[in-house]
Amino acid sequence: MMPAMDKGQLELVGLIHDLRNPLTAIHGYAQVLRLSLDRDGGAPLASVEPAVSGILFNASRITTMLEGMLAASRHGTGGDSTATSLAAILNLAVEQVEQATGQQRVHLVQPARPIAGPWDRTKVTRALINVLENALKYSPDGGPILVTARDDGAEVEVAIRDQGIGIPESELPLLFNAFVRGSNVREQFAGTGLGLASSRQLVESEGGSFEIASVEGCGTTVTIRLPF
Repeated sequence: MMPAMDKGQLELVGLIHDLRNPLTAIHGYAQVLRLSLDRDGGAPLASVEPAVSGILFNASRITTMLEGMLAASRHGTGGDSTATSLAAILNLAVEQVEQATGQQRVHLVQPARPIAGPWDRTKVTRALINVLENALKYSPDGGPILVTARDDGAEVEVAIRDQGIGIPESELPLLFNAFVRGSNVREQFAGTGLGLASSRQLVESEGGSFEIASVEGCGTTVTIRLPF
């Protein structure tokens, strides 16, 4: 059994987890690009453009995360002093995940009125990206990923629902432990078991809450609540 990690350790391994995905994508796109250019006579620009775009996009994603960390260290806090638009965060997270995965399956329903809060844009975006990537990964047979946002005047609620393989009920209480993964995914899907633990820590650092409900074989819903 892995030893329990304190908050600082979890923040560090969470960041490593979040950086690993775009780095893996960059590596994959670079390999595709190299193979295309190694062909006799080279390759036309149109054939390598997706790989070039993927490299640039994921490199920018890493840069954004590192700049957020640098800004937080300079100010001694992870939060921004100005209000952050919820719509901007949601749109950015969906855009990044769809572009990185090449899957256009996320259906986003924004709240009826504009909402802004004192949230750290980088942290909340990282948490949402982790959840969305999981939703797409564990829905191999397709189906939409529904993201709905609403507010009750005191907090905003973002629910991410998929129609994937779900999680065994008995294992739900364990999923927020680092390195723990559902028994029905270990042999089918690559992963570290850090995504949910990291996401919850990021959300809770913003004063929010993170909940998960799932039915094996039917899908999973992750609910994030943030005060504003």
